[in-house]
Amino acid sequence: MCNLHAHRGIIGNPGRPSSSTQPLGGTSYSAGGSQNNGSAASSQLDQQQSNNKTITVPAHIFAENIVLPAIEFKLPEADERLNNTPQLVHCLGLLRTAAQSPGITFEPTALEWLKTIEKDTEEQERLHGMAADVIRVFKEEKIKGSKAVAEVVCLAPVLDKENMLDLLREFYSGIEHSGPLNIPQLQGLAQLIQGADHGHLSADDLVKVLGLLGTLLMDTHQPSSQHVYQLTMAVSHVLDAMADTKVTDLDREKLHEPLSSYLSGLKKSSDPFLVYQAAYAYQALLCVPDDETVWQAAM
Repeated sequence: MCNLHAHRGIIGNPGRPSSSTQPLGGTSYSAGGSQNNGSAASSQLDQQQSNNKTITVPAHIFAENIVLPAIEFKLPEADERLNNTPQLVHCLGLLRTAAQSPGITFEPTALEWLKTIEKDTEEQERLHGMAADVIRVFKEEKIKGSKAVAEVVCLAPVLDKENMLDLLREFYSGIEHSGPLNIPQLQGLAQLIQGADHGHLSADDLVKVLGLLGTLLMDTHQPSSQHVYQLTMAVSHVLDAMADTKVTDLDREKLHEPLSSYLSGLKKSSDPFLVYQAAYAYQALLCVPDDETVWQAAM
């Protein structure tokens, strides 16, 4: 998809002359023309060196192939009680990876666990049922704070289509009826769409979510730039998913054109973080074609 990439490596110096110059070795500074000639030569060399000067970006900035910290999870025996949601995600993730990538190599402990659990359909159903239970409890929570949202959203990569759509609808409803913008649920919706299997997301689902977020974003009564930033970031995640799943024919007059115009305006903001998100979302929107026909474009 259309993307904005951070560049790493060497950044060229704009060539501004140095305020302090070093004398050339062997050059004599005496009164009269010889001093002027020496100064001119020194100035010329300094200018050349300044033009060729480079700044090397430290290795920790824009680093590639970072080794993520390993988090150890105990793999449970069949019917054994699990400790937390991340442990459940780890178990379901192993099962999902083994099913989707048969030739992958697992470390010995995981391989032995998989050999046992893959033969135990009841245990697999129990694990998937626990994921559904986490979503059910989350839906029953009257106040869905950041902690609860973060816990349920970590399930996104391992959810089946039914549970993923159930959680998507819950976030959608929570944002639509929240009155003041519910930032935790907005972040949860964005992370769910970002982490979920995009094969579970239909064009209609994504268009509906984009319509809600676009309306909220373009609402001039949003109280703070933080709300605008969070909405813009959520919009960019939705547009990413739409581009990845080849969504087309976005309503030009009602959504595509107004959103494009609004994002273009946000790129002029004095907030660099908002500018980045707006530019990213704008580029992502260009990858989602609208419904304008050739005839309409010509007219």
